[in-house]
Amino acid sequence: MGLHLISKRRSRSILLNLIFILGLVFLSAGTLLADDGSGLSLSLYGDPDYPEFQYTLSDDPAIDPIKVIIVLKNVSGQPLNMERGLSQVELSQTIELIDPCGSSYELSPETGTFAYDAPPTFRVGGRPTIPAEIISADFAKSMNISDLRELFPVMKRLPGVYTIRARLGSKRFVWTMYITQQGLLGVGDHPDNWSGNIEAEEMQIFLRPASGGLIDIRVVDNEGETPVPLFMVPVKVFKKSDIPQDTDFADVWTKVKPVLSGNTDNQGRAVWGSCTACLPQDDYLALTYYQDAYHEVSISVGDSGWASGCGGLIEKSIGGGEGPEHPVSDFVLFALNSIYLNSRSVVNSGNIGVKNATDGPWLNSGVEISIGSRATVKDSCQIYGDSIKIGSRARVFDVFYNELDNKGTIGGETHTPLEFPVAQEPEFEPGTPGDTNITVKPWKTQIIEPGSYGKVTVGFKGKLILSGGQYHFKDLDVGLIGSLECAGRSKIYVQNRVWFALEANLRPSASASIDATGIVLYVGGANGGKGFLWAIAEAVRIGIGADIKANIYAPNGTLSIGYGAKMRGAFIARDIAVGSSASVWHESAF
Repeated sequence: MGLHLISKRRSRSILLNLIFILGLVFLSAGTLLADDGSGLSLSLYGDPDYPEFQYTLSDDPAIDPIKVIIVLKNVSGQPLNMERGLSQVELSQTIELIDPCGSSYELSPETGTFAYDAPPTFRVGGRPTIPAEIISADFAKSMNISDLRELFPVMKRLPGVYTIRARLGSKRFVWTMYITQQGLLGVGDHPDNWSGNIEAEEMQIFLRPASGGLIDIRVVDNEGETPVPLFMVPVKVFKKSDIPQDTDFADVWTKVKPVLSGNTDNQGRAVWGSCTACLPQDDYLALTYYQDAYHEVSISVGDSGWASGCGGLIEKSIGGGEGPEHPVSDFVLFALNSIYLNSRSVVNSGNIGVKNATDGPWLNSGVEISIGSRATVKDSCQIYGDSIKIGSRARVFDVFYNELDNKGTIGGETHTPLEFPVAQEPEFEPGTPGDTNITVKPWKTQIIEPGSYGKVTVGFKGKLILSGGQYHFKDLDVGLIGSLECAGRSKIYVQNRVWFALEANLRPSASASIDATGIVLYVGGANGGKGFLWAIAEAVRIGIGADIKANIYAPNGTLSIGYGAKMRGAFIARDIAVGSSASVWHESAF
């Protein structure tokens, strides 16, 4: 009897070993990849209609839907023995979204990285095995997501930069065996198996409100004769529509979720957390708590400072204190973000400054104001900026700063620290263009009366004369050696962008009794239409050797001044780049 039992056990062992051996023989034709990878690729593709991946923040599905395509593909050129379930994966569940505040969102119910239910492990012939499937050499699977906002509702309300990732956990087997009841099984303990995540290259998109702005709140103590900035005071900003009626400040502070929160720095300015400081144009309440009391200031949808996308800047003070302010009329160059004086450029009169300490990006050298090599800022001209770099052999006069990198010569005095805002920019006046285009042919002269027009183009050596008054254009393009002249005091409103080509002119007519203060050009456009600092088409481009006698105000983009240009007036823009050997003189209308 004992011998019979031993014989049955040996027979069963032999049978299992035979099954296992047959499995090994079957696997001898399996795939062993040279790069020890999965053999699969996972890819994310954005909408080609939005090559810069910028979208308008909205909960309206008809406005800028965020389309994404996910593709899973065998790139090995060979069949692959993969963990069973991979071919049936729900590709949308491979996505991970990181919002501008750093919060992570995943669609997969799994706490791990698998977007499908991982099959169970069991043993055959003493070896661990896992249900497997064969992925054909030409396997490819894709999923078209028509609007990512429907999967991640946070994208309907929070502006900023989002990071999109895709990853899929799986296993690839070198050895497999086939058993009738279990099907294809992968041998789990082979040293050349692969196990890990198949990851796509991450993609970043920018959601910006149709109109919005960065929020700059300063908290001061007004008890003394001079306002004193308050350090490490908590500040919260709430959307007014989120606040129930008749709610007191204490309940708002503790029970309503803020859209921004942070603490003040040593200048009394609120430093927000990791979340974006850009808010859509709306009504908000800013609260701070110090000296056992709540203090507030309202931000209104009607405040000046909102602009397209996140191009606006809303500045408020709690406690009523304002930093030391200089008249903006004292400035020949005044920027909201950064200024760059290229090599050998010259500022002959007037101050230059950047309104606040900003987060960048900046035009040059990672500072708000960069003075290039051999550039000159003449005596009596003052420079105001949070961070300033002065290049080799450059010469400047008085410098007001918080951070200074000086390799040149300072002929006046240095002053630190610098309080903000340096000055307050004037209210921007938008235009209302029409549909009638104006085209001045080469060598020709044309005169137009005040009114609303479409695109205005002046050809080679052409001349357009404005009789004086208010003019509204969609775009303004003055060609090679062309001229735009004003016979009387004129305000010119351009909805989009302005371009003055090589040796083009903007100036009073020879018979006009006005100077540069009599011509003000308001430009509402952003760089490249999207607002990027380094976009090829600046809001205002002044060509090489151009001659400008006017005041220019372009708060949403860059004013780019070409090599050797001569600029007389005052110039306000988000960013100002003064080309090599260009010169500016102060004649402000602001």
